[in-house]
Amino acid sequence: MKISDKAHFIRRKIVDRNIKDCKKISPEQMETIVQLSEEYESWKVNHNQVDSLRYSPDSSSNKENLLVIELENETSVPKVFYEGEEVTLLRNIRFDWETQTNEFGGTKYNIEHFEKVHNGIVRKGYGLARGKYALDGEDG
Repeated sequence: MKISDKAHFIRRKIVDRNIKDCKKISPEQMETIVQLSEEYESWKVNHNQVDSLRYSPDSSSNKENLLVIELENETSVPKVFYEGEEVTLLRNIRFDWETQTNEFGGTKYNIEHFEKVHNGIVRKGYGLARGKYALDGEDG
């Protein structure tokens, strides 16, 4: 079995960092782990493409989303895209949505972020209150 540069690199890092539980992994075993990891990455890309086609409300359209909030896991910093542009230097993100049932439904969001300017930083934001949220006057 040919051992890839990636497997050699990872093996060296294990030894350099003195990771005791992993030191007994042979180069061949590390190569198998690397191959499985690459298979997973390929599967994940294909799986995400299938999911996005399956769950996209209008997958036949090239229409740009108004607001996209991506959260990798519950402790990660969210990525926010507003009208196709990534919003950086985030400060606060709020999003409420309620379906139209027996009560009046609605959508409300508020995205606060900072923007660097030549003499410092400025706080900016995007927001919307529609439906029941436009009428209730709540600030939170």
